Amino acid sequence: MKVRYKSLFAVLGLLFLLSCDKKPILLINSYDVDYRDKSETLVKGKLLHQEVIGANGMVVFDTLLMITNNNPKGQLLVYSTNSLDSVGRFCTKGRANNEFLGTYTLTDQAYYREGHVILPLVDYLDNIKEVDVTESIIEKKTVIANTFECVPLSDGITIVLNGNPGECFVHLKNVYDGRNYKETITKSPVRYLVKENQKKEHYYKIFRRLVKTANENETMMPYVGKLVKHPSKNIIVNSFLNMDYLLFFDLDNNNIFAIHQSGSISFDDTYEDEGDDFLYFLDSATSPDYVLFTYMHGEYSLKEKVFKDKCQELLAFDWNGNFIKSIKLDRLLSNIEYDPIHKKLFGITTNEDLYVYDLENILP
Repeated sequence: MKVRYKSLFAVLGLLFLLSCDKKPILLINSYDVDYRDKSETLVKGKLLHQEVIGANGMVVFDTLLMITNNNPKGQLLVYSTNSLDSVGRFCTKGRANNEFLGTYTLTDQAYYREGHVILPLVDYLDNIKEVDVTESIIEKKTVIANTFECVPLSDGITIVLNGNPGECFVHLKNVYDGRNYKETITKSPVRYLVKENQKKEHYYKIFRRLVKTANENETMMPYVGKLVKHPSKNIIVNSFLNMDYLLFFDLDNNNIFAIHQSGSISFDDTYEDEGDDFLYFLDSATSPDYVLFTYMHGEYSLKEKVFKDKCQELLAFDWNGNFIKSIKLDRLLSNIEYDPIHKKLFGITTNEDLYVYDLENILP
């Protein structure tokens, strides 16, 4: 009799697992949207600066264009978006309080504090230093407003909420290593949480289980992407490099959802790396009205045979996930930022040249 009960429980357990496996991976609402191959206009860029050596990030905020790079004499270049002239070079390499071992801006974020422009930069791995850019320009030297710890770059990305370092949105990754899988909260290699005063934590469960992959070494690939935040509101968008999805986190209204290109591979499919032809969202830029992405999976991009000769589309969405417009760009850009005051898109090429695109009368 005991043997029969054990067999029955085993069958019921197997049926339960199979039924769970059929449920959608996303625990949030996902809406199919058609935004591919809608571009009609080609916009050509104008060269501003050749060879911004070592450029690895870019932020536009207020009337400032800020570019991080690996030049030890000044790892932060600041330009005026009014004149496009240089207004300073800051963040020399070193270990002093106002120096950086390396500067990284993974979320292209800046904010105001008491009327000053504050740029949070990750110093090397797990330390964020808030550069008071306004005061730095006035004093002609790097001024640090605040320093606080963050999760290491290898483990996650940190976004400051409400301009307060005590409030953070954290995108955790690489928490699954094959040994502590059952200990992860979402049974997924990706977690999202909000920290209040660096103590209270609230987790958002987005994925029901791991995405199936054709190769066990590709476990993290479906989750590779970038996070950006609305310039003033607590709305965060997670774009994906290898999946045709955008995740929206409207924290002020507790509204979390995804949009997905209709007919494209989904999180419920088996992921298989197809190389360069499998790229979707590369980089992003923000404005109060739009969140912009360079997109690679349309016919305009895929028709090119050589990767270095590929071009991109620029897709514009509003912060509610509605597709607004897309345009064709004339070259491959590794970094983009948008200036909503002058309606210009800045882009850095793979050759580290800085271009500007006039989007006046193009974006609604």
